[in-house]
Amino acid sequence: MEKVYQTTGILPEELRLNLPEPFTYLWDFFLQLHCARGSNGFGPASINYHDILAWQTVTETQLKPFELRAILAMDIEYMKAISDQQKKKAKK
Repeated sequence: MEKVYQTTGILPEELRLNLPEPFTYLWDFFLQLHCARGSNGFGPASINYHDILAWQTVTETQLKPFELRAILAMDIEYMKAISDQQKKKAKK
């Protein structure tokens, strides 16, 4: 689904969250950053401040501090989920 979003720019229903309407844009911002995320050779790299600064510059978006914290919190949860997934695969 992430590849579909990366290729088409259209967010598949499976990637939509049931967030309160005023905050759905934060999920979209996170997905935009996620689609450009790099790799550290062992898996996806965390979204960092340089990535966010570059994204803000390119999209002409200025994040408020609470928006930045929310996006970084989403990334922390994503990275935890990836780590848990890798641990489960390693046990098999």
